[in-house]
Amino acid sequence: MSRPLESLILFKRHSANCAVNKSRIPKKKREFFMECDCQVWIRGRTPAGDIVPRQSTGFSDLKRAEAMRDAYVRQGRAESGSGMPVTECIERYLRLREQDLDERTLAQHRLALERLRSYLENRGVFYAEGIKADHLESFKTDGLPREMASTTRATTDAKIRCFLRMAYRREWIKEVLVEKVRPVRAVYEQKEPYTDDEVGTILEQAGKINGGTHGYASKPATFRLLLELMLETGMRVGDAVCYDPRIASKGDSLWTYTFTPHKRKRTEKARSIEVYLTEDLQKRIEACDWLSPRLPFWYGSGSDPGFRRGCRSGMGPGQIRIR
Repeated sequence: MSRPLESLILFKRHSANCAVNKSRIPKKKREFFMECDCQVWIRGRTPAGDIVPRQSTGFSDLKRAEAMRDAYVRQGRAESGSGMPVTECIERYLRLREQDLDERTLAQHRLALERLRSYLENRGVFYAEGIKADHLESFKTDGLPREMASTTRATTDAKIRCFLRMAYRREWIKEVLVEKVRPVRAVYEQKEPYTDDEVGTILEQAGKINGGTHGYASKPATFRLLLELMLETGMRVGDAVCYDPRIASKGDSLWTYTFTPHKRKRTEKARSIEVYLTEDLQKRIEACDWLSPRLPFWYGSGSDPGFRRGCRSGMGPGQIRIR
């Protein structure tokens, strides 16, 4: 099948004795069936907007027909293109953001922008100056998967808007497109917090889990204490599993634990947070069956010598990768 390019379409006008006419392929899709000896035809518009009338390419080989179509595209770029190509703008933007974003977030930016680039090229837009507000508005409905959740759409839109701001600031585009395009609003499901009875049930059942040979399933009482710690202090699970009772300090009536949250913006200055534990919870954590020699709630790499060496060097569990 031909590579999709909405500005110039390759198709076939099959002869009466072509095998595709006896196949189960729907009639509407048969013109895009290329596995036969019938000639390839072309129709559509060049990137410059010139109409290419329906005509035979003179070839039955798809690669040769695509080469002919690519020649139309290159000619259209030369006639209508000016400024910086969209592909180059995207690559420059991603290089500039490498210092601000972690690898996973950078990959998400790349995916969003590659989807936009593909959508623009399908409509004959290869240069940044050719991007219009209408393209960006249409992309939100036609360029993204229909089954994509509204929250993911909003996240994708936010990444593209960041790109448009930089594109205008660096004069890759001449219009402030980010102000012309309406942002996507995510629809979040309204969730109710657990009631006191539900919390009690969760803690009760957590202390009864059984059947595992390692980790939390092997020590249900320790797992319940982890949930109690999160409930009492409001700590995220990533911070709670790294809880070290030996560095908590005792006050007049409560224990104080100071830590640096693992989840924060990469460019944000690290800041410490204090949480408070009751005497009863602190003593039960100290006396429970620990999952690793160093931390009560951390297992796996927590018992590895490399983990302990990393901790002595100031690294947190989230920064260590055991290979």
